[in-house]
Amino acid sequence: MTPGEAALKNVIRHPSVAWFMARTWSFLVDVGINPGKIRFRQHEGTEMAHYASDCWDAEIHGSYGWIECVGIAHRGCYDLQAHESATGDKNLRAWRPYDVPKSVDKTVLSGVGSVIGPAFRANAGRVHAALGKIDAPGPSPPFELDLDDGSSVTIEAGMYEEKHIQTTEHGEWFLPHVVEPAFGIDRILWHVLDHAFDKIR
Repeated sequence: MTPGEAALKNVIRHPSVAWFMARTWSFLVDVGINPGKIRFRQHEGTEMAHYASDCWDAEIHGSYGWIECVGIAHRGCYDLQAHESATGDKNLRAWRPYDVPKSVDKTVLSGVGSVIGPAFRANAGRVHAALGKIDAPGPSPPFELDLDDGSSVTIEAGMYEEKHIQTTEHGEWFLPHVVEPAFGIDRILWHVLDHAFDKIR
C-alpha cells in the first residue's frame, strides 16, 4: 500500500504526513538504503505524545534487526498554540480567504462611551476597537485588555455591554498544523554501510 492509498483509506490520518512518508522513503533509497528493508510503523495511541494526532516511524532492517531511524509526527497546532498562550504573540497565525464572503451575525462587547471616554481619554478609541473584537460574553470583569499599541488596560464591570452586529467576513486567521520529521542521521548512515557491506568468504 502506498502512502497516498493509505491516506485515502484514513490509515494515515493526514495527507501531509503521507507526503513526508513518501519523501522519507525516496530519501532513504537515494542515499543507499535497500528499499526492501524499509518499513513504516504507526504508533499506537499509548505511544504517542499527548499533542500528537498521528505518528509513524521509518524502520530499517540491518544486522541488528529492525531499527527506528526516522520519526514523522503530526503535532497539530500544539507548538504554536503553546507559544501563543505563553507570549500573547498572535503573529504565528496564517490567513485563509473564503471562496465566497460570509455574512455573520454575532454578539460582541461594546464599550459604553460615557464611561470609556473619561476613564481612558486618549486611549478611548483603542479601547473601543479592542473590545469590539471580543465575542460576548467575554471574560469576567475585571480583566486586562490588550491594545494595538502594545499597552493594556483594566476593564471593569459597567464599562461595556453586549451588542449584536452583522459583519461580512472574507476569511479567517488560523493556527497552522505542524508535521515534524526527525531523522536519526547516525542510524541511517550506519545502515547505508551495513547494506553496502558484502562479506567475501
